Order: sequence, then structure tokens, then C-alpha cells
Amino acid sequence: MSEKLNPTSITRDSWDFTTDHFSILLKIIAIPFILSVSLEGFIEIYYGGNPTSYVKAGVDGLYCVLEAMWGVRWLRYLLEPPRQNKYFMAPFRFGKHEFKYASYAFILMIPIMLDDIAIGLNLPSIVTSGLLVLIFAFLFIIIRFEFIFPAIAISHATSFSIAWKKSKPYWGSLIISLVQSLVIMIPVLAVFSVIGFIAFVGVWAFDLADISAWTAQDGFDALFQRSPIILGLYLIIKEGIWFLFQALLLTIIGLYYRDASVKIASR
Repeated sequence: MSEKLNPTSITRDSWDFTTDHFSILLKIIAIPFILSVSLEGFIEIYYGGNPTSYVKAGVDGLYCVLEAMWGVRWLRYLLEPPRQNKYFMAPFRFGKHEFKYASYAFILMIPIMLDDIAIGLNLPSIVTSGLLVLIFAFLFIIIRFEFIFPAIAISHATSFSIAWKKSKPYWGSLIISLVQSLVIMIPVLAVFSVIGFIAFVGVWAFDLADISAWTAQDGFDALFQRSPIILGLYLIIKEGIWFLFQALLLTIIGLYYRDASVKIASR
């Protein structure tokens, strides 16, 4: 890996790119975002905030498709400026690149989906704790496969073995950058939380929802059942934070992949 490639610089450049092109990001996530909010809203209402473990696993699988809808175009916008306009400006796209992206993402998501199911089986606490530890460890391993996604976006040959080999010199730096991205999102989360609280107070103050008998002990799920407006505001803020975080992560991975590709192409 190039000595000039610094994890903190990559993290900063990724954040700058994401914020500088935020209007572009909004355009390509619009439809997936609406679908995501609708999906979460349906589950929250239909299952009363308590979906089964199989439903949770299924939702994780569907998120692979939702990410593919915009992730391919975001990575191509980052990595291939000469081709970005024609490909990007389509209001919706789900072709072979998106299908391949979603397929790989689904495979990598299987251990997490199985963990969702296992937790719902009322296993002994020590077994559940062990599964959570394994999933946490798997998240560090999965980083080695993340190079698959920028490769798909710009039509490079890829596979699990290629991504594993190509990402080897970057694994440690990738982990550092991803941890830094979590730190970056803390103040963002704080700002959105304040916005959410103000919106909640506004709904209550203007009597847009009858929450007079609701108490904190009832839980937020009960509140969401009482007020579709509050549920909608919550989901928009929650999914908005998640989409922004995903965009930052994909940008980080894309910049590391670009460095790896340049080095390989120059050999």
C-alpha cells in the first residue's frame, strides 16, 4: 500500500466527497429510501414493533437489494467521473450490475440473518452471547470482501477470492477508517436526535396526535401505534442517518479500492 495513503485522510476525503455531492446522493437514494421507510413502517405497524426473528432476517436480506439500487451508481459516480452522468441520471435502475451487487451482499449477509433467527429461538444465554461475539468477529472479516462492490460497479472482474487477496494490504487501514466513520456519525446522530425531539414536541404542541395518555413506560412501539405522524418522522430520521452512514462507508471502501486498482494497473 502506498505510504501516502493515510486512513485519516481517506476518512476525511470520504466525508468531504459525501457532503460535497449530497444533492447527487439524495437523487439516487430517493426511491430506495422511500421503499425502506415504507418497509419499516409496514413492519412496525403490522407486527406492533415486535416482528418475528424470521421477519427480521428477511428484512436484512431485502436491504441488500435496496442498497444495490443506489450503491452501484454511487460507487460509479465516485470512481468513474467520465461515465457518471449518463448512468447516474436515470431515476431508477436495476440491471445486471445491481443484481450481482445484491447477490454478493446477500451471501455476505447470511451469517447475520442466521444470527437473527438463532436469537429468536430462545437459546441459552451463553449460546446467544457466543453468537453475538461470532457476528462481531465476522464484521471485521467481512471487510476483506468489501472490494467486491466497487469492482462490480465499474465492471472489474471480481470474486470472493479476488477481493480477499486485493484487500489484504488495506485491511488494517480499512478498519481504522470505518471506526473513524462511526466517530464522525456521533455528532450527526446528536443533531438528528435534536431534530427528532423538536418534531416530537411540535406534534404534541399542535395536537397533531393524541398522546395524552402515553407514558415512557409504555414504550416507543406503543407511541408509534398511536401516532402514524410520529412513526413517520422517526423512520425518516432513522433511515436518513443509516443511508448517510452507508454512503460514507461505501465512499471509504471505494477510495481504498481505487488506490488498489491504480497500483495493480501500474504494474
